[in-house]
Amino acid sequence: MALIIASLIIVLAIYASHLYLSSIKSGISKRQLFEISIITPNGSFPTIVSVFMWLPNGSIISLGTYISESGTVKLKPAPVLRAFKTWYDYLIKNGNDPKLINIGLIILATIHTPNGIYYVIRSIPINTYKIIHDETSIKITIHTKLTKRNLVINNKEDEKLMEVLVNRLLAGFVGKGILYRSESSYSKLVRQLLECHYVWRLAKVYVKTGVGIPLVAVHLYGNVSEVCGVSLMEEFIADESMGMKLGFDIMVAVRRLAGNVVYEISGPVVMLNRMWLSYKRTFFEGVNFTGESVLAIGIKADVAFVEYKLELCSYTVPICVDTGIVANMTLARPVVKNNTVMPWYEIDNDTHRGVASITFWYIAHYWNRSRNYVEKSALVLDMLTTEPSSGLMVVLPVLLGYRTSPRLATIAAVPIDQGCVTSVLLMLERPNYGARICANYYYSPAEVYYKGREIRLKILYVNARICAR
Repeated sequence: MALIIASLIIVLAIYASHLYLSSIKSGISKRQLFEISIITPNGSFPTIVSVFMWLPNGSIISLGTYISESGTVKLKPAPVLRAFKTWYDYLIKNGNDPKLINIGLIILATIHTPNGIYYVIRSIPINTYKIIHDETSIKITIHTKLTKRNLVINNKEDEKLMEVLVNRLLAGFVGKGILYRSESSYSKLVRQLLECHYVWRLAKVYVKTGVGIPLVAVHLYGNVSEVCGVSLMEEFIADESMGMKLGFDIMVAVRRLAGNVVYEISGPVVMLNRMWLSYKRTFFEGVNFTGESVLAIGIKADVAFVEYKLELCSYTVPICVDTGIVANMTLARPVVKNNTVMPWYEIDNDTHRGVASITFWYIAHYWNRSRNYVEKSALVLDMLTTEPSSGLMVVLPVLLGYRTSPRLATIAAVPIDQGCVTSVLLMLERPNYGARICANYYYSPAEVYYKGREIRLKILYVNARICAR
């Protein structure tokens, strides 16, 4: 029986190889080369690299999946150039200088080692002007360690998944039943013939474009009539000549077979090389708001929630099985017109159905509260001096909503890397009459892996109760 099964697999492999394997070969351009290398300190291993890009219309497209025995792949130039040309034309149409804005190549890879399968997820910002106008080639090098954190499938899990794939293949020819087991003497031969690899596939995309997202917000309640006013400030500073770039990073949550989740920041989906925004708005009680209110300022942005599934695929016979492993991503990028980030604000003191309120309730429900601040006359908070020390966050309530799974609460926000500052100033009208400001802000419920360390993320959403005299 074993010989029959092995022979059947060999026949299937030979028959199907010429139909499928050619679809993943790399293309080579005589003018521009696009190369990605994934390097580990443990040496070179077979690596599968899938490349994607988030286009201006909100869609996420595949730029191909590539196989390498050494960790280096050459991308097909045509889809890469089409994607960058789409961005180049869009930036020009909206009055932007393409030299000032870098667009991320989203890279998901698996590294196949004797100790198991490791994953790599990165976004690498590339300048559209250099690609389209200067016809520059791309050579990306990603250095990654192989650790328990990014071990996504161990050897036992791999064997079980191989059994599922092979038996599903055989079922179509000899009927259902467990015909193949991974401990069979010919298991290595089967794997070689079927050329099985783990591949990230795009599964779901939810997108909203041109929506307001709060960067800083205040929820006022209690004796709100004691408040004189609230000033909110946001400032973006990006100047490549000063070594300051403004990156909107991707948040990732990878759910493994055991059910545990790894959170990480995987690099900018958009990076601004030289751009400024200084926006301040003051809200006065009795003029702009009365009673319990949520006040917010932020930016106009495109936001996306993306899900990738990890599949075990044969590149000889076109068959794949779902591993059950999922990578969820949250992405955000500012709306930029005439080289300017578009500001946004909202006052919600009536329906409590605005973006600011939905965002605030989501964060208040799922994130952790900071220590309490009690002030007599005025409250001043900013992202630079509050703890824990980490980057500014942009929350995406229009995608995730209040009822979203707590597992994804940590990635409900997108970090803005480097040059971004926000602050809150809340003033009482009669500071000497005994009223108090009792306030706190929020930080992420789980730690996130960022540049080699685990950090907590904070957001300047201030919950401010005005205590009675």
